[in-house]
This record gives sequence, structure tokens and C-alpha cells, in this order.
Amino acid sequence: MKTLKNKHNYLTVIDRSLENSQDLVGFIGSNSSYKILLDFSVGSFQNKIDEISNKLNYLDGVTLATTSSNNLVNDFKINGAKPDHVWHGNLANIKDVFSKELGPHSVLKWSNPSSKKETYAKKEVDLKSKFKTKEDYEAYLTKIKSDTSSKKETYAKKEVDLKSKFKTKEDYEAYLTKIKSDTSSKKETYAKKEVDLKSKFKTKEEYESYKSSITIEKDHVGFWKPNLGKKKLMKDFKVKLKDHEGKDVLGDYTVGKDGKIDLSDLPTGKYYGKLSPFNNKEMSEKIIKSIDTQDMILMAKYIGGFKSFNSSEKIAADIDKSGKSKDIVDIQDMMALARIIGGYEEKTGEVELRCASKLQDNKSDDFFEIREGMDNSFQSIILGDVDGSFSQNLI
Repeated sequence: MKTLKNKHNYLTVIDRSLENSQDLVGFIGSNSSYKILLDFSVGSFQNKIDEISNKLNYLDGVTLATTSSNNLVNDFKINGAKPDHVWHGNLANIKDVFSKELGPHSVLKWSNPSSKKETYAKKEVDLKSKFKTKEDYEAYLTKIKSDTSSKKETYAKKEVDLKSKFKTKEDYEAYLTKIKSDTSSKKETYAKKEVDLKSKFKTKEEYESYKSSITIEKDHVGFWKPNLGKKKLMKDFKVKLKDHEGKDVLGDYTVGKDGKIDLSDLPTGKYYGKLSPFNNKEMSEKIIKSIDTQDMILMAKYIGGFKSFNSSEKIAADIDKSGKSKDIVDIQDMMALARIIGGYEEKTGEVELRCASKLQDNKSDDFFEIREGMDNSFQSIILGDVDGSFSQNLI
């Protein structure tokens, strides 16, 4: 077994019985992981495990991939400790992670507690280095503690207010049980979608590269279509908001030069938003020029049944909002697009603000929601720019 000199690495141990199927463990371990084969059937097996245990202090963690039929799975220990996480399933078909069947493979993971302590200590040192004096650092910590205490008090007050809405303790607890059940169900649905998505990629690296290219961070505003595989952010835009009743929301809301939007002062509720460039004639012209005959061709294919649209494309194509045509892409939308391209109707270049997570779930709701605990990120869509060609203009 190779000598481990550097800390903050992982070790992936693969059962030699899987030697001819190492492609199955593409999602196991990480780029910084040492990988070794270990024969579970030979007498020197325990010596190898002792050797791994002795080197655990040099590792962030250990992952072991073996077969579910391995009798050692249930009581396997490293450094005297049972695994922190155990997964059973089929590495050849990751989608069966929710199957009730045991599956032919088992993956066990151990983490190194001392490594976490070292990481925390390093972060603390890095944080201290950002302050000129010890007093500045301690003042920062005091502020953080104060903010945390204030949040706890706010949470406690909200909990009391919530309890007051129920006649009995049983009604309140029944409500909490339902909320937990709904949350758990949503997490399982999300996890299943994540597993389904992972199964479409050959390696963990390909999957992470894809996620990185499309994921918009909290409080950022992106454009719905990546360009050359890279996510694009909207920068330096004004934001006009309406509430769920269609009334204008007072306030000066913007998307900054960093692509971030601050909606923290909005009260809980549902909102609808549009973007427009900040006194930037060149950007306005680029938005307008993104609407062209290519969008007309795509819309014709969709209406003719030769192409399907995702939620973002449907929003971009739903130009005509009158009568029954609203929320439906039909000939009325195609005629509206033709009038815009032909110059018979002013090109407004309306940029819609939508909830990123809803678009990922293929939902085309007009409104996004602001409420406690919700971390919103946003995508923008130009009405008429069905192919998302505007993304080429973003840095």
C-alpha cells in the first residue's frame, strides 16, 4: 500500500471481485482520492485493514465499494469504528437507489473527525488573518453572536405566534407533522431527480461539470440558456416588481454588476418581475436583435408537433397574452412574433424574471415566492428569444 504523506485526501478501497467492473464506481470517491484493490478472501485481509486504520489520521475519509453478499458488510470496522454512511444498490444502474431490493453492491464511508477539527482550525486562522487587530476580530465575533441570538429570538417569536393559531397542542403538532412529511417528500423527490440526472453521465466529473455550468447561486440572476456550456449572469439591470394582485411594488430593486439581486426587504408573498438595462442602449439593442427568424422556425416546429419545448422555451414563445392564448404556445404567438420581426410591432424586448428551481422542475409559473428559509436564485427569459441566442452577448 502506497505511503500517504499529504493530509486532506481520501482513500477508495475497491473489492477485487469488482476489478473487471471498475467503471461502475465512477461516482465513488473524488479526484483527490487514492484508489486501491483489496482481496477480501485472502488471509492477509485483516492486516490490510489494520494498515488502513493506522493511516486514517492522514486521510479525510475512507470509502469502500464491495458486494452486498460480502458477509463483512454488516460488522466491517476501520480503526474500531463502524461506517458513518452505508448505501446498498446497483452501481450499474444508480437510479435504483430508492429500490426496496438490496442490490448487488454496497458502499461504506468513514470520515475522519480529526480532519474536520483541522479544517475548522485552518478556517479560524484564515478568518483571523483578515482582521488588522485582535479587537477587530473579537468585535466581528460579537456581532455574529448577536445576529445569531437575534435570529433565534425572531424564530422563537414566530413559533409562539404560530402556536397561537391552533386551538390545541394536538392540532399544532399535527400541523408540524404534516409540514415535516411534506418536506421529507419533497427532499425524496429532489433526491430521485438528482439520481436520475447523475445516471445520464459516465463519470462523476462530467456530472459535476454539467451542474456547475447550469447552477445559479443564491440571490443571483442568470440567463436561462448557458453559452458554450457556461452559465451566464445578468448584470446591471433594473427590476420592476408586481405583487400577486398585480400592483406595483415600491422600491429601487436592481441586479448589480456582480449579477446579484437583494430582495431581503420584501415581505412574504408571491411576486412577478421584469428586467430592463440600466441606461444601456447597446444592451437594449442586443436584447431586441436576439429575436429573429430562427425563433420563428423553432416556434413553427413546436406548433407543428416536430419539436418539444422545455419550460424556459415555452415562456419565451408565449408572447401573446390575450384571451385563451395565455400560457399556451399557438398560432397567435407565432403571428405576434412575425409582427415583431417584420417591424409591424415595436420590439420591447421584455425580460421576464423567473424562479430558477421551478424552471429546473419544468414549471413555468409567472410568480416567484419570498418566504422565511427560502433561498431564491433566478433565471431571466426574453419574450420572443425562443432559442436563447441572447446568451452570446453576456460575459
